[in-house]
Amino acid sequence: MNFLKSSKLKIKYIVFTTEKFPIDSPGGRRISSLFDQGFLNSNFSALITFDKYKSSHIYRFPLNINYLQILHGKKFIFKFINLPFILIKIFFDLINLLTLYKIEKIYVYSRLGLFTCLISILSKIYNVELIIDCTEWFDFKEVKGLSNKLQEYIHRNFSMKLADHFFAIGINIYKLIKKKYPNKKVTLIYPKSPSFIIQIINSIVKKSTPNNLRLKTLLYAGSFKNSDEPKLLLDSLISLSRVRDFRLVIISKILVDNLLSKELLIKVKILQNNLKNNFLVYGYLNNKDYFNVINSSEVLLLPRSYYGYARFNQPMRLYEYSLFNKIIVTSNIDNEYQKVSNKIYLYGANETDSFFNTIKKVLDL
Repeated sequence: MNFLKSSKLKIKYIVFTTEKFPIDSPGGRRISSLFDQGFLNSNFSALITFDKYKSSHIYRFPLNINYLQILHGKKFIFKFINLPFILIKIFFDLINLLTLYKIEKIYVYSRLGLFTCLISILSKIYNVELIIDCTEWFDFKEVKGLSNKLQEYIHRNFSMKLADHFFAIGINIYKLIKKKYPNKKVTLIYPKSPSFIIQIINSIVKKSTPNNLRLKTLLYAGSFKNSDEPKLLLDSLISLSRVRDFRLVIISKILVDNLLSKELLIKVKILQNNLKNNFLVYGYLNNKDYFNVINSSEVLLLPRSYYGYARFNQPMRLYEYSLFNKIIVTSNIDNEYQKVSNKIYLYGANETDSFFNTIKKVLDL
């Protein structure tokens, strides 16, 4: 749709995201759940996205502007050269939106500083409330690449300072944002799975049959990032494989694509050799297949680091896991997160062998 010819549309809000929406990413699911809970309204919103948007009957936008083609599928040098032109195009697109429609609020789920800064400046010029969703907080030492560090710096020191309102995903990041930006409005919104995800999970759980296998299945789904304590995870499972029999399922595209560090890959190989046929790995799975694999497991592993941004980036997967009524092993979550399930087993993030002992305990249940 050419939005310049759509001045009769009743658009009050702009939703800006670089996430896959409403599918395939925690960020996309976060946004979806905000629509479900009434914090956002798709009926009167213009969606601006840099990634795949799957149009569906669930979220129908009167206007959708997608910059997927100008940023994806090109080498870095071409992206760098085209960046000024992309910013200019987005600048004029936003001005046209703000001029044609009486925009009341702009919601941003993105950390691309150059773009968020541009939006924040325009929000001030046009006197529009700017809402930035804060689901994570990075230590600059943990942000890889000079370009990403620059984007993070711009986002934190310009965009967030110009914002009017923040959505926080947990009590830790809520307190952090209140401390860093004491004069800003902050709303605490704990994550929930969007309705279409809940429907898929409920359907799978309803049709499932009890697992008659002698061995319990442990599952880890993730990218082995630092906030998941990958060394602790793999070392604990290696030690456990020497004293207990169990099946292990890993869902990780980065592992399948052989993009793990050499150190972690060696640990995975040791674990694979110890477990032999009881070691299974999956790469990318669609929602239905992904949930079927989770549902066939007894123990869901959600390791969390105590240090760095992991203390502020609360696991959105926890709520999703709770819908399966499985044992969940995790750490470093606040009291509100603990309420989602009575089968959460917490290990001490700073205690030696606590993760290993907790998994060992739930295997013996």
